[in-house]
Amino acid sequence: MKIRTEILIALLIFIISCNTGTGKKSNIRKDDSQENVKTDNRKLAFQNKELISCYDFSTGETKNLTEGFDPCISPDGEWIVFTQSSNVGENSSRTIKLINTENSTIKDLEINNNNHYGAIWSPTGEHLAFSIMTNDWQIGLIKPNGTELKIISTRFCFTTDNKKMVFDGGIDEFIEGLNEPSCAIFCYDFNTKSTKRISKKGLYAMDLWMDNQDRIYFSGFENINEPGKIYQTSLTDTTLIELIEGTRPSMGG
Repeated sequence: MKIRTEILIALLIFIISCNTGTGKKSNIRKDDSQENVKTDNRKLAFQNKELISCYDFSTGETKNLTEGFDPCISPDGEWIVFTQSSNVGENSSRTIKLINTENSTIKDLEINNNNHYGAIWSPTGEHLAFSIMTNDWQIGLIKPNGTELKIISTRFCFTTDNKKMVFDGGIDEFIEGLNEPSCAIFCYDFNTKSTKRISKKGLYAMDLWMDNQDRIYFSGFENINEPGKIYQTSLTDTTLIELIEGTRPSMGG
């Protein structure tokens, strides 16, 4: 009976401490965090059910802007790029649009394709990268005003200075034993608008990865009947180093 009484007392103390706030404090600080974000002038774009919404940290206000999905806000907070879909019989489509966060003006990118989506901004806000279905799924690159469209690859990475983009893409070459065009690693310079090949000729290069020091890793093969190998190079030292047999590299630690 004594044990039961002690248990009841302990339980009662626990309940009271929960209700009065004398128990363990939560790491979530609602009031303090709300006061802190009022000094932040940035905006947050997010999906709100079927709507594209924008939260302004400086005012604490949320705007529901339009229907769509996959929102991504520009680095300056002025525009949100998003996807709109249309499902009308066999004429279903996914297209990319932009909406202004202040006046809700909507702009179409006017890409001559009815299946492209999921755009994200480059770190400088000068380009948009997105998925697009041509003969296969690829990565498209375009300016926000709808110019300079490039269909480039299936994988890409920005350099740490945001001035260049490294990507893999198809090329009009053929590897022994493979009945399709080859693939290579390229670098696109946003300032000079020039493209440079990184991987060597005769190597089917794919599975691009870059670390935080702009070292480039990828897998490749010179013959379809040989095992794939993982290579390392960089934009400053273009020496191609063969590391190990394998595919799909990624670095960490």
